[in-house]
Amino acid sequence: MKFYEVFKAGTYPQGKFTKKEIAQIAKNYDPQFCEAPITIDHQQSGPAYGWVDTVKADGDKLKVSFKEVPEEFEKDVNDGKFKKVSVELYRNLEGKGAYLKAVSFLGAAIPQVKGLEPIKFMESEADTFEFNAEDEPEQFSEQEIEDLKNQVADLEKQLATFKESNKKLETIKSLKEKISALSDEVATFKEKAQGIPKSKNNITPVMHSEERYSMLVYCP
Repeated sequence: MKFYEVFKAGTYPQGKFTKKEIAQIAKNYDPQFCEAPITIDHQQSGPAYGWVDTVKADGDKLKVSFKEVPEEFEKDVNDGKFKKVSVELYRNLEGKGAYLKAVSFLGAAIPQVKGLEPIKFMESEADTFEFNAEDEPEQFSEQEIEDLKNQVADLEKQLATFKESNKKLETIKSLKEKISALSDEVATFKEKAQGIPKSKNNITPVMHSEERYSMLVYCP
């Protein structure tokens, strides 16, 4: 978050502002209660060009951060069209004491408060991240390296166990295939055996009655 100087303690035509009052202005600011707009040349009507987000005291100086500032206005400020700022203050807002009313950017007008840093809108260093290909590689401690080695060893053991289990599964599959093939051969053999006629040795002879009687006749 970038802070900009907008006011400092001193004696002005409107009165004297002490370092203590600077701290009070910073402490009192509450955007939920009364939000201070950004204006141009102290205009009391028209659009706001952003809003004061946070107020803080830095010694005898009052600093603020802004929010919701249009890009076009940021460009005008950065191009030098509005190099100086001036604040509007309440001496005592609803019994709260000194309070920031607005921050006005000045064009050709000369500010009463001298010696403030010119405002330039830019990215805050705290909000900027740079990633360089030339950055040094990440360094690991000996303990981290040892932990990684142990993890690799555990994974290798798991892989070996998986391979062994896979071999057993392949063996079981092969045996099942052989059993199935033998079962098919047995079934085929049974079918062929049922189609073969019985041998004569197993046939019981049947004699007609004439043959049985002829065996009982004696010849003289």
